[in-house]
Order: sequence, then structure tokens, then C-alpha cells
Amino acid sequence: MTEDSLKGIRETGLSTSPGTPLQSSPFVVHVETLSRDEMECRRMEAADDFLHGLSHSHVVAKFGVSRTTASRWHRALTAKGLESLRKGEGNRKAKPTHVRAEGANHGCV
Repeated sequence: MTEDSLKGIRETGLSTSPGTPLQSSPFVVHVETLSRDEMECRRMEAADDFLHGLSHSHVVAKFGVSRTTASRWHRALTAKGLESLRKGEGNRKAKPTHVRAEGANHGCV
């Protein structure tokens, strides 16, 4: 790295070391864990958006999910219908779901 790029990194408060927490960074995103009911509600709202012709990018931005997740939801919706997005034994993932605070609780209770 050049001295100029290191200076730029220091000015932003970012770190060059992996695993070092970003202190005073404006890019820190707070996450929260969603319940299974909240996750289902979010998937149903995303499905409604897809059915109204909205894009994957819209779903990514609105719900704070990855493009992969949005694509997976859309593929399940078009292949197997709305029921494929409901919670159930066959739909469980091993890891807990987190969402960016900006994408949380779009009318889900």
C-alpha cells in the first residue's frame, strides 16, 4: 500500500488489519435477530412486491437482504408458489437470520 492510501484509510477511521473492529466508522450497521414469524412476514411482503413487478434490487434495499436471498425467494415463488415461502420444517436454515435495522419490520408484528 502506498503512504497516500494508508493516510486515506486512517482519515476514514477504517482499519487495515483483518478482524480489527471499525471504530468511529460511519458505516457500522446495527443488526437484529428476527423471529420465525417476522422472517415469514418479510418473505410474504417480498413475494407481494415480486408479484407486483418490483425488482430484486428493490427487495434487497427494502428488506436488507442479499441479492442471493432475494433471488432464492423469487425462484421459490415462481417455481412452487407462495406456500414455499411460509415457515415450516422444510424451510429451516441452520444459521439465525439477521437484518439491517433499516430493513426491519415492514409492517410485520
